[in-house]
Amino acid sequence: MEDIVPFSYAKSYIFKQALSKATPRRLYYQHDRAAYSDLYSNKIYLPFIEPLDLGDLKVLLKHEEGHFSITKDEAVIPIGSVNLSKAKKVLNVLEDILVNESISRNRLERVFKKLSGESMQVTLWNQYSRDEKEKVVNKLKGKLFKDIDTQKIIETIEKTVEIRKKYDRVSKFVSHDFNAFKEFYDVFAEEMPKDVPGNGPAKYTESFRMPNPELVKKFRKIFQNLKINVEEITNKEQFYGKRINRKYLEDAMCIKPFLQRVTSHSLLRPKVLVLLDCSGSMQGKPEIKAKSFITACLDSLDCKIIGHNQYYHVVTGNTEEVNKLPMTGDEHFNTLKPEDYSCDVFVTVTDMNIDESEAQGLLEFGKHVKAKYKYLLVCSHEYYTRYQSLNEIFKRYFVGDSNHYIEFAKKLANKLV
Repeated sequence: MEDIVPFSYAKSYIFKQALSKATPRRLYYQHDRAAYSDLYSNKIYLPFIEPLDLGDLKVLLKHEEGHFSITKDEAVIPIGSVNLSKAKKVLNVLEDILVNESISRNRLERVFKKLSGESMQVTLWNQYSRDEKEKVVNKLKGKLFKDIDTQKIIETIEKTVEIRKKYDRVSKFVSHDFNAFKEFYDVFAEEMPKDVPGNGPAKYTESFRMPNPELVKKFRKIFQNLKINVEEITNKEQFYGKRINRKYLEDAMCIKPFLQRVTSHSLLRPKVLVLLDCSGSMQGKPEIKAKSFITACLDSLDCKIIGHNQYYHVVTGNTEEVNKLPMTGDEHFNTLKPEDYSCDVFVTVTDMNIDESEAQGLLEFGKHVKAKYKYLLVCSHEYYTRYQSLNEIFKRYFVGDSNHYIEFAKKLANKLV
């Protein structure tokens, strides 16, 4: 995939003004390849990136508006039955197929091509001939779909789409025909492509606690002007009149430039990665405080959240998605797969009610994260001092109450400024 090139500020402003007039929803732009809608908060997110134009964004806006009319709300997934991250993407594909029935195929294909969204082609399912469906499935087998019989995949999609059409919203489909949803879910690959939007209409049955608004405001005030100094060193060619740089002289007829080392500084929002322990022991006050801190990070910083327990592993930058994560089951840090994340600050929030294998899993995961600062925020006084080996890579802080969290946030801000 090509690197993302965001619109200029002026272009973003003009496009957002024009698009806002076409929707009653709150419109937000992002520098990502996916468009998605948040049914819970009545928001639509659009990719303000090159080479999309205003016409492309209008197509995506029409598509996301379609979700409000047919999807309507979120489907409730029984805890432990399926992986929530995959369920969100799978249901998003299903809903996209229905929404895209009424949108121009040519215009959609043009947008998909610009977004390098190969897997998004399947959302045109109801506009394809039988031969085209086979080609799309075979092309995406081993990527979007499991490497299984092509006809089985086609038959499962056809059957599921017809069953879904019987219901006026996705939540009724999943609750009344869970077996049909599960059969559809099972033809998709476990590791789905990144071009499939992951903020689909699904949540677990378990309850969740929302952040404390007043505490969020305090964190935002601390983080609102937080910047980090990024130093970049480059070699720049410089010519000094007709002088010959003998160091680079190859022959008498060739004049080479001097190489001048240039150091540039820029102030940017720091990149923050937060690993949130979503186990059952985090329920209640620890959950509220952690989500309050995380919400402020997402609002004020360049932040990604990893929510993890035995039932799900969610990676997101969406505030509403994080806030609706239920605290349930066991930590299962031993199942964390080390990945080479790169950020300025890496924070793990946990109560440390973990066993030795989970501590080792957290240690290995933390080692692979490339970050200048790594912190372990422990919200339980009882388990605060456990597994001192983690201090090899983390600086440990106790965050038993709101004041401790605020104290940490201030120390972080002072260090990065």
